[in-house]
Amino acid sequence: LKKARVCDTHNLFEIASSSVKKMCGERAALLEKVKPCLTRYGDATAQLCDSKCHGRANVTAFLNNPAIVRAAKMGGNLLAVNDHLGGLCRFVPLSLTVPL
Repeated sequence: LKKARVCDTHNLFEIASSSVKKMCGERAALLEKVKPCLTRYGDATAQLCDSKCHGRANVTAFLNNPAIVRAAKMGGNLLAVNDHLGGLCRFVPLSLTVPL
């Protein structure tokens, strides 16, 4: 992000938020279908992830970081957020490989 010569903030936001839009929009019905499975097995999976990569602690630390809270109150700041992704960047790839 910082090395880009031009920062098209509209396009960047669209790209960054597209997965949320997809999951909360067109795939919301699918999430409802798997809700019983997530309810039954989700916590065990999260605990396994926590033991390997401290997933929930990293998410909590990120969301409570004063810079992130400030950016959220100002309507977002991708560059500020990017500077504080550390723990999340280690957690996300591992969370995608945890077996159910």
